[in-house]
Amino acid sequence: AFRTHFKDCGYNVPDNVRVSVGFPKTKHNKVALGQCFDKMASTDGHYELFISPEVGKNGEELNDKASTINILETIAHELIHATVGNEHGHRGAFPICALAVGFTAPWRFTPAGEKMLTMIEQIIAIQGLFPTGAIKLLKKPQGPSLIKCECECGFKAYVTRKMMEDVGVPVCPVDFVAMECI
Repeated sequence: AFRTHFKDCGYNVPDNVRVSVGFPKTKHNKVALGQCFDKMASTDGHYELFISPEVGKNGEELNDKASTINILETIAHELIHATVGNEHGHRGAFPICALAVGFTAPWRFTPAGEKMLTMIEQIIAIQGLFPTGAIKLLKKPQGPSLIKCECECGFKAYVTRKMMEDVGVPVCPVDFVAMECI
């Protein structure tokens, strides 16, 4: 459906595009809802579009209409990258294509305008809701970041495991003996 829509707007989506649900590669812990990897990065020459499983509403269940709209908006955004080329980023040919297919600024987020929302509504009417659930990442329990060291005289110090590996066991400043670390 997106191919036909893009074509009607004067753009041809490449045939070699794959869409997957997975975590996009990000820099500096930024959140990305989607990412388009260029065909040169794929061993079989496909544009690889990754849509984050966190695209839904605040990590809640994704099987609702609002989440499906968000997912389809993200897929269409990434299809623009595949269509005009990743080298443009969100400039040059990207905003021209985005406007043509029905998005509005800002270009990194590209909210769907009326034209794109109409297309998305048609897809939902035919295909139904996007079949996925949200992934809630479990945080790995973190051990104590500081290790407690004590001397027989009662003096206590807290050091990191890395400091102990690099420098060794701390020495008590009162008794000048190695402290016992727990």
